[in-house]
Amino acid sequence: MPFQVNTEIDLTPDTQSKYLISAQHRMVGHPIKSIWTISYDEEVRCFLNSRVSNWFAPTHYWGLHVIGSQINVLGYNNLREELKIAKFVGSSSDVWHGYPADYLHKKHDIPHTNVLTIWRGLGYIGKSTLNKLRRGIPCNL
Repeated sequence: MPFQVNTEIDLTPDTQSKYLISAQHRMVGHPIKSIWTISYDEEVRCFLNSRVSNWFAPTHYWGLHVIGSQINVLGYNNLREELKIAKFVGSSSDVWHGYPADYLHKKHDIPHTNVLTIWRGLGYIGKSTLNKLRRGIPCNL
């Protein structure tokens, strides 16, 4: 499906919500924003997977770009460092948008322990990686 930036996508059949592909997370060279490198379709699928899998805590959804059983890069931070975790934030009107989360440089981008525990149970991360992510320490995802 051909998606466009800054247009609300009605995901009602799947999630009872809407999703917005935010232009600010698609502009290369933005001084403080992380940017997606995956396609619009993959960004929306990442969000849908987060919703369906209930990777939610306490007010955000958290996502991974998984191909096969491997966690893949989904974007870069403003320092051009690879990012592999997505964070999805919503509004009171249930319109969501997401961005590649920079857990090393921004504490608010560290996924909640409940979500990390789910990912560990699914075999995406191990105990050591869970503990490093929780503390904002570099690790191999």
